[in-house]
Amino acid sequence: MTDNKRKDVNPLSAAVAGAVVGAGVAIAGAVALGDEGRRKKVKKVMGDIRDAGEKIRDDIQDEVAIKKDKLEATVDEKKDDLADKIDEEKI
Repeated sequence: MTDNKRKDVNPLSAAVAGAVVGAGVAIAGAVALGDEGRRKKVKKVMGDIRDAGEKIRDDIQDEVAIKKDKLEATVDEKKDDLADKIDEEKI
């Protein structure tokens, strides 16, 4: 296993820098969402992303259902074939 710790970075300095960056992002987000027009745009984009995700989920579920039906049909067919071969052997 490799040692990923950097010896030249003070952990306290890294923590403070992370906190400052996080606070900056939070403030920038608050400023950006403070404008009514921007909030509406963000809300629309988030809705569009949600709708696209739901469509993808639905498409995947449909594909899975089709594959499952085909698989079940194949299994049933193979069971019948095997049962027929077993019956032929008994004769």
